[in-house]
Parts: sequence; C-alpha cells; structure tokens
Amino acid sequence: MSEATPTQPTKAITNVDLVGGATLSSFVVYVLTTWTQNVSAESAIQLYINEQTIPFIAGALTCMTTKLWSFIGYAARFKLYDMSYSKKLNFINKVLSNTTCPIQRADLEKKKHELNLSTISKVISEKA
Repeated sequence: MSEATPTQPTKAITNVDLVGGATLSSFVVYVLTTWTQNVSAESAIQLYINEQTIPFIAGALTCMTTKLWSFIGYAARFKLYDMSYSKKLNFINKVLSNTTCPIQRADLEKKKHELNLSTISKVISEKA
C-alpha cells in the first residue's frame, strides 16, 4: 500500500487562531456590555443593543478583524518576496555586468533563471 504525500502543507486552524479569536470576541463583548450601560434608555440605539445582538456583533467584528489580519499577513509576505527577489536580482545583474568570462556569465544566467523559478514557485504556492 503506497502512502500519498501531500504536495502542499495544509493550513489548519491552530491554537493561536482560537485564542486570538476568543480574546478579541471577549474584548468586544466586554466593551459593548460596558458601553450599553452608559447609553440612555431614550436612545434609538438602545433598541438594537441587547443580550442577543451583542454576541452577534462581537462574532461579526471578530470575523472581519481576523480576515483583515490575514490579508495584511498575505500582503506582507508578497512584499517580502518582492524585496528579497529584487535584492538578489540586482546583485546578480551587477555581477553579470562586471563579468567578462563566458563560463561565469553562463553560470550566473543559470543562477538567475533558478532564482526566477524559485520565486515563482513560492508565489504560486501562497494561499489567500
């Protein structure tokens, strides 16, 4: 019986995700509960803030905040890939411009090609 090896590591929910979400949700519930005690009874918003809507609002804000953090991390990883690739490519190009030996030039062109392929594979394997 052969074992299947996954081509991509799965990104499962971790304990950090759960703790972060629970902490954020608890904080939002605390803030809303504290805030609603200071809202006057005649306020129009008082009708919409009650024991049933506070957990719903907290859950929705937690979900939106988690998605925002996820997107920021995703964008930051792409920026890091871009910075790393640009620095390496500039250095290879600088060395290529100073090299006259055809063997070294061919080796540097090969390294440049390998850099392109590795960067492309990193970007393609990234999940949103």
